[in-house]
Amino acid sequence: MYVDSITKHYEGFNSIKIKTSGLMRDKSIIKRLVTEAVLTY
Repeated sequence: MYVDSITKHYEGFNSIKIKTSGLMRDKSIIKRLVTEAVLTY
């Protein structure tokens, strides 16, 4: 029971970490697209 709750907590933390890194990647992609658009026009 105790181990199960630790595992669930760790999985939740992992998914949050994955979501955060995904957001960071999206931000950098958007920033690059905006920069390219500004340079193009």
